[in-house]
Amino acid sequence: MKKFICPKCQRAGINLKNKYRASFWQIIYCDFCGARLCAHPWVLALAYFIYTWVVVTFIAMALYQQSFIPILYMLGVWLILDFISVMSMPLSVMRQQPREPGK
Repeated sequence: MKKFICPKCQRAGINLKNKYRASFWQIIYCDFCGARLCAHPWVLALAYFIYTWVVVTFIAMALYQQSFIPILYMLGVWLILDFISVMSMPLSVMRQQPREPGK
């Protein structure tokens, strides 16, 4: 299975499942250095805008044509967007939370 490069330690420590989870605004961790990682927020916001645009466009086409065929096309486009999102989404290192004194 493909491993992705951690932006902090530059080692392949992120698996495909975790990279996919990062595209849902979840925090992931590197297997080697334990860094807290997330998808870059500005790029992720742009991706969500494109997802929303695709859904609105294909549903409008389905209503205009009075057919379910555009919905099937939308599923194909959605899978392609997911693939592009996972493969090209840059990861960012999150700042570590400061520890409380005495803990």
